[in-house]
Amino acid sequence: MTFFQKLFRAHSYSGISEILFAVFVTAVFVSFSSCRKESLPSPPEPKVKSPELFTYVYVDSQVLDFRRIQGQKTEKFSKENITDLFGRRVEWATPQKIQLTKDSIVIQKKNDIEEKFKYKWDGNDLLLLRSDPEQWLYAGEKFDEERFFINTGFFIERSADSQRFLSNIGQDYSLVSYEGLPSTSDDKAASSYVWLQMHFIFKKTTDNQ
Repeated sequence: MTFFQKLFRAHSYSGISEILFAVFVTAVFVSFSSCRKESLPSPPEPKVKSPELFTYVYVDSQVLDFRRIQGQKTEKFSKENITDLFGRRVEWATPQKIQLTKDSIVIQKKNDIEEKFKYKWDGNDLLLLRSDPEQWLYAGEKFDEERFFINTGFFIERSADSQRFLSNIGQDYSLVSYEGLPSTSDDKAASSYVWLQMHFIFKKTTDNQ
């Protein structure tokens, strides 16, 4: 082998080595880059924010009106007569806890009774969205940002004619006067009513459970 052949072969080996080295470095770099990309943590899922919840607990009640009405005659009763006339109905109907979100109100009572409505404030007046027909009806008022009351009207209607005796008992948050009581009799003047209007007072608590 001549000198020039040896020199060409040496240069060829050197060129190949350089090419192989460059390929090796590139492969290592690509591999390292891939590892870095795979090791990067994925961004966390955005958390869905729960609606703000306010909890109010029952603290007191007030009797605004308690009487019997028959025609033009009325007879007033004292608070002590509530159980005699309504039994445990008022106790069971008394809300124990109320929870408010932006537009929903949940009213919790004894025996795991729970009612849910859409609500809104009109100034200090609490309005509930009722159905049949759908309309906003008065249901209470707030004293301040910490306290408000729920109104409830209770009634017993008794009517009789020559053939039958009827008794109807009920309650509603929007009843504020016995003059608006429903009647099962065609002759409302012949019916007698026991009417009780109460306010149940609630105070905000930090317990939102």
